[in-house]
Amino acid sequence: MRRSARSWSRPTPTTRRGWRTSSGAPRPTASPAWSASAPRACATSNPTPAGSPHCTRPPRDHRLRRRRRAARRRRAPLRRTRPAPHTRHRPAPGPRRVEALTGTPESERRIHRFDRLVVCGGLRGDELARMAGAAPDPRTVPFRGHYHELVPERRHLVRGLVYPVPDPRYPFLGVHLTRHVHGEVMAGPNAVLATAREGYRGRDLVPRELAETLAWPGFWRLARRHWTMGAREVLVSSSRAVFARQARRLVPEISAADLRPAESGVRAQALGRDGGLLDDFRVDTHGRVVCVRNAPSPAATSALAIAEFLADRHVPVR
Repeated sequence: MRRSARSWSRPTPTTRRGWRTSSGAPRPTASPAWSASAPRACATSNPTPAGSPHCTRPPRDHRLRRRRRAARRRRAPLRRTRPAPHTRHRPAPGPRRVEALTGTPESERRIHRFDRLVVCGGLRGDELARMAGAAPDPRTVPFRGHYHELVPERRHLVRGLVYPVPDPRYPFLGVHLTRHVHGEVMAGPNAVLATAREGYRGRDLVPRELAETLAWPGFWRLARRHWTMGAREVLVSSSRAVFARQARRLVPEISAADLRPAESGVRAQALGRDGGLLDDFRVDTHGRVVCVRNAPSPAATSALAIAEFLADRHVPVR
């Protein structure tokens, strides 16, 4: 039989142990007997015809009855509450892990999971740090450094490493001479602003990345403070004669004819919002992600020592 429509109201102080019907009659203590094969009628002190909409509330299951008894003991109103959908049947939380997506849209992309992740992204270090929840300060600004190589006939002029006295105001060392293990001698580098994060050539230009550099407040504060140095570095980069003049301060016998262009490199320089060039290591920790924001020279030479430092200071032992 289909149940008829019923309505009820909340308990009142006069009938705290039961419910009133919409006609005003209190619900009896005993639950009414229901029959599945006969029309349903209400067994109240003021009976109503079968099928009447003014019927008392049907009995609830044992869980609701327990809640009613507990509410009466607390002298508190009854509230029918249900757990939120997202909290029901939730599995016990397991150990959290870090997920990293690698690859490019043109190649295979894979998701790697780690207990702890150390990010040392170089030119993309600030972007990766922001993905992990780090602050945008400091920003990684790319500086391109040009190199020249001594022609083989003049390599005998340099037998080791020749470095100038560094200027403590700048993290850049300036033009110096380095003899490599295979005998070639490199002169350089200078330091000019790169127009792309991976702008290893002067014609490399990525407008979006250049706009991000120019929009950083620290860049303009640095430019106002050291514009003379910036103009000198641009001149050194554009003229081989001026480059040779810088190298001649270390080895007077070097001339412009002794130099030939070599490959360039890009330095990932951390620049603060206040215009300061960071000349020391900067490491931030965000949850299970350790971000190396700045790793000055000699970072590659000291890679193993830096890894040991990170493991001791920023990666806790389980």
